[in-house]
Amino acid sequence: MFPILFLLFTLIPLIELYLLFQLGSATSPLIAIAVVILTGIIGAALARHQGANVLRRIQQELGAGKMPADSLTDGVMILVAGVLLITPGMLTDAFGFSLLIPPIRKVMKIFAVNYFKSRLVMKTTQSTAQGWQTYTWSSGTPQQPTDPDIIDAEFRHVKEEDAKLSSHTSSPD
Repeated sequence: MFPILFLLFTLIPLIELYLLFQLGSATSPLIAIAVVILTGIIGAALARHQGANVLRRIQQELGAGKMPADSLTDGVMILVAGVLLITPGMLTDAFGFSLLIPPIRKVMKIFAVNYFKSRLVMKTTQSTAQGWQTYTWSSGTPQQPTDPDIIDAEFRHVKEEDAKLSSHTSSPD
């Protein structure tokens, strides 16, 4: 964890300063300052617009009874893009603008979801007659419970008409 924090709070600002000084010396310091201010304003406006669209999409999905996981991930990525675009610097601006481009965001979302799924650990605890029992899910694969009285099953609702049809159409063995 320390190397990541070191990178975020030391190396990246140094690279940002270097790039801004290079831009200032190649053009003029006022242009470098104008670029920082302009990218912050444009980035905040774009992030706000895309964030509002994602918020509407989340509300529509919730209204339809769907879990808006994909839209929530988009929202988080747009929020990160907004923070990066408000942060002064050219490297953070480039990464922030890339998060606002939907095809690039889709690719980055796949990597982010896979990264977090591989590190996700969920534990549940249940009270039984023998005491407390804990189940652990890691990397999306649940551990099978050790209690033989627990049956893992899947079900689906069948409408009465469907049940009648299947009983009439099934062939005898």
